[in-house]
Amino acid sequence: MKKLLPLLAAAALACGVHAQDFEGTVTWKMRAEITDPELREKMDDAQARMASPEMQAKMQQAQAAMQSPQMQAMLQQNPAMRAMIEKQMAALPKPGAAPGGGPGSMFPSKFTFKVRGSRSLVQVEGGMFPMEILSFADQHVAYRLDRAAHTYRRMERPPESNSEPAATTQFKVTATGETARLLGYNCKRYLVEQAGGASQTTYSVWTTKDIAGLDAKKLSDLRVSRDRGPNFISQLDGVPLKMEINTPQAKLTMEAEAITPGALPADAFELPAGFVEATD
Repeated sequence: MKKLLPLLAAAALACGVHAQDFEGTVTWKMRAEITDPELREKMDDAQARMASPEMQAKMQQAQAAMQSPQMQAMLQQNPAMRAMIEKQMAALPKPGAAPGGGPGSMFPSKFTFKVRGSRSLVQVEGGMFPMEILSFADQHVAYRLDRAAHTYRRMERPPESNSEPAATTQFKVTATGETARLLGYNCKRYLVEQAGGASQTTYSVWTTKDIAGLDAKKLSDLRVSRDRGPNFISQLDGVPLKMEINTPQAKLTMEAEAITPGALPADAFELPAGFVEATD
């Protein structure tokens, strides 16, 4: 399931990293449904244990320990550790809350993309892996930002000599001929299947060519990490506005909810002042 997240990020970045003729903000919402009864039962059981009175009491003790002068002094010297612990504590269920927010809470709930020239800012909210990535397409580099810790991590494109074959060769992309209108844009549907192998994951992707300046094909020109996950986005004709991912365990849907062209401040696409590179 975790391997689906790089794909979702790739789909999102398709709208931004090379959108030199488009400036503005794109937001996508995401829904997840666990369809495998055995997996759902395991997740429900685990979330119920986390929300039990015994676990809640232990969590309250841990929160109290966090406020001790000794712990506060230690965390003051290590902002990165403080940010990590605060994120972990915030993700845990609160007393009286529904167990874990439901099985789908492990997945992101929203993507926000801000694009200006060859630079983009991608914010992934919710789920187990919230993140914020600032990309400089013209420099083939991106930075993963941690605003709580005031740090960044460089995600540099690996040398071409060390690059494995493009992952797009692993997928069969078929234009279905089906059309629809999403957010007022004309879209057509593609069916994507893995070419060979035992994977049972399929993708239904709706794309549009009606948004001037956005081109999903250019995404393949930017590689900001060694593991970019399955990437068939560059084979699609148009920008994805909706993607349905069906696996044996779950169904995930990512759909654009707003596209807002407009000028954005240049300083939103620079490394924030005072941030330092993370070393751990």
